[in-house]
Amino acid sequence: MSSGGRGRTGLSGWRLPLSRGAATLGVLFSYACQVYVPAGTPAPTPGTLVRVLIEPDAVQRVSEEAGQPMPPYLRGRLLGSSGDSVRVSVLMPVNPQDVQRNRQVFSVASSEVLEIQRQALSRPRTALLGGTVAALLVLAFTSAESSGGSQGQVPDQGDPPP
Repeated sequence: MSSGGRGRTGLSGWRLPLSRGAATLGVLFSYACQVYVPAGTPAPTPGTLVRVLIEPDAVQRVSEEAGQPMPPYLRGRLLGSSGDSVRVSVLMPVNPQDVQRNRQVFSVASSEVLEIQRQALSRPRTALLGGTVAALLVLAFTSAESSGGSQGQVPDQGDPPP
């Protein structure tokens, strides 16, 4: 109940959940907006987020080092590359059922590298997801306003009951 005989509108009760939901969606969608593109030249600098596609023999060796099956790429932070090797710090699960993760560094010979790709923001995906989120928020606010209009208000003492 609010003081002074005035009720809350439907929107005010929805603001906090909607803002938290929008923030959560924003974080999740930001991951969906990331793509990997060929690094090209010059080579990416250390610290860049990369995906290094590797030969099948290297996948087998890296899987043995990791103690678990690995995909045909290393995705993580580039630590460095020279003429003969590429070093990548990869975020690894401690075990497949565990949410804890730790970083493991893998070094792969340059001859085992098929391609180095860098992480980049996809403008079309970002625009599409941003438009979708904006439309959903407008829809949520409009429905909250329409459902909480005069029905959500407490009548003054002088008003007859509905």
